Formats: sequence, C-alpha cells, structure tokens
Amino acid sequence: MIRCGVGVLKGLEGYFAALGLRGNSGLQMYLRMKGRASRFQRVNDVSLIHYYITLTVIKVFTFVQLWKFIHNIKYIEMKKINILLSFIVFIILGLGVSSCEKDATTSNYPYNIRMTDAPGPYDAVFIDLQGIEITGNNGSEVLVNVNTGIYNLLDFANGADTLISSGTLDDATVQQIRLILGSNNSLVIDGVSYPLSTPSAEQSGLKLQVHKTLQAGVQYNVLLDFDANESIVDNGNGDYSLKPVIRTIEVATSGSIKGKITPIGTSASVTATSDTSYSSNVNADGNFMIMGLPEGIYSFTVTPALPLIPVTQDNIEVTTGVTTNLGIIAL
Repeated sequence: MIRCGVGVLKGLEGYFAALGLRGNSGLQMYLRMKGRASRFQRVNDVSLIHYYITLTVIKVFTFVQLWKFIHNIKYIEMKKINILLSFIVFIILGLGVSSCEKDATTSNYPYNIRMTDAPGPYDAVFIDLQGIEITGNNGSEVLVNVNTGIYNLLDFANGADTLISSGTLDDATVQQIRLILGSNNSLVIDGVSYPLSTPSAEQSGLKLQVHKTLQAGVQYNVLLDFDANESIVDNGNGDYSLKPVIRTIEVATSGSIKGKITPIGTSASVTATSDTSYSSNVNADGNFMIMGLPEGIYSFTVTPALPLIPVTQDNIEVTTGVTTNLGIIAL
C-alpha cells in the first residue's frame, strides 16, 4: 500500500516534468509536500492518517494548478494537452483507489458473546439486557451489536446458552466486557415475582475482565456464565438485589463435565476440583454440567442436602473441547 502511494507521488512529479513545469512555484510546493509525505511511510495508524491527508491535499492542489494551465491552453502543444487530460483521469481514479487500499489493510476480528447460567433455587431470574461495551487496547471502548431484551437466566442452565452479541472488532485486544442492564429485572420465588435491583449494572455496568489477544480472521466465542445461586442477595422484607457472579469462558480452550443424579428432585451442588474449584447446582431433573474447565485431572463431588451424604469420584479427565459424561450418580 505504501509503495503504491509513493508511486502516485512519483507519477505526479513525472507529469509535471512532462508539462515543462519544473520552474513553476506550484510544482515547488508540491515537491515540498511530497517530501513531507515520504516521512510518513512508517506503517502505523497515525502515520497512515497523515499520509492520506497529505496525499489528498496534493491532489486538490494539483487540480488548482491544472485549472490555471487550461486557461492558458494556447501556450501548450497538442501532445501536452493529451498528457494533461490523461493525468486528470489518473487523479480521479487515484482518489478512489487510495481509499479502497486503506480499507483492505484493516484487520477484522469476528467476536461472538453467548450467555449461560448455573441452576439456582428460583422459579426464574429475569435480567434486562440493554447493551454490551468492549474495552480494547489503550482503554478504547466499542459498543457492539446486542440482542437486547429480557432474559430468564434459568433457561440457559446445564449446557444451554444463547447468543447475545455478534460482530467484528477492529482491535486485536479485548481487555474487558461491560454488560449494561436496564431497570426491568425481577426474581420469581414460589410463583411470586419480586423486583431485582441492580444499581451498579444500571450506572457503570457489570465489568468482566477478559485480557485476550485475538488473531485476525479467527472466529472467537466467549461464554458469560452467570451463577444465579451466588448472584442473588436477599436483603430481607422481600427486597432482593443482583450482585452478579459471572465467569468468562473461552469455549475453544476449555472442557466440561456433565451427568445426572438419583433420586431425581434431590437438591444438590456439584464441584470439580483441580488447582481451582468450579461449582454448579443440580436442576429439578437431576442434571448437572460444569463448563469452562481447563484441561486436566479433577476430583468431582456431589453434595446433596441432608440426610444424604456427599459422593466423590477421583481422576476425572477433562480435555479441551470435550464434554466428559459421568453418567448417573446414585446418592
């Protein structure tokens, strides 16, 4: 791209020379501007901006100079007229080409955000999703396309998820994802609906740390794993607030453990432990799944409500991109 731009500048100089304009003051100004543009040939964002601005100014200035010579056309031989006309066409085409070249050099980073949840002891947990903002390198912030609306987190438990954002980023670095919630959040317990206050989410948003460098052209999928059981705070007197506990999971770099317990309907939590512990809850059908597990060997424990006792399985292998099925675990 830069070599092509330099070629345009050299072409301008050649045309002026062909027209016998080396002594012209306009040509001297053009040459000084060309020298300045050549100093911006280092490939970075600021230099490219300066380069294209300078190149555009040169072209505009050239049109002005040509207009002056057209009014003095009687002093120019027919051969020079032909050169002049071809040069005008060349400049017009160059304006479009230079813009296209810049667009072609921009790297794109496809990025999807999905949402899932760990089961909780509620009938429903509704959140009002209004926006998502991604913070890139140097603190730059980008609002991405979002499927706004009210979502019941419990609809996306035990491996189920939903796409909430899909788009293409210009920045190769994702430092942070910020979820912006509206005011229509609620909690349903035993058929009764309660308002769910989310003061931090409505004001500054829910900030999730990512710190990931992307590779151009590769589709990235990040999963936001809500823990509804840990995220709801009972303030008493029917007052509840949402202080979200959310993990960010890179689907392509982690594995999962799933299974089922009996008897069905038993309230229980499940924990997978390696260097770190990861937990979830069993749903009403007895199913469970823990996602976002780094590859390795785990100890897995089901902890039911009393009087039942915990059950542990050791040496459970988790592989990236694979869901390990433990089958049915009898309590």
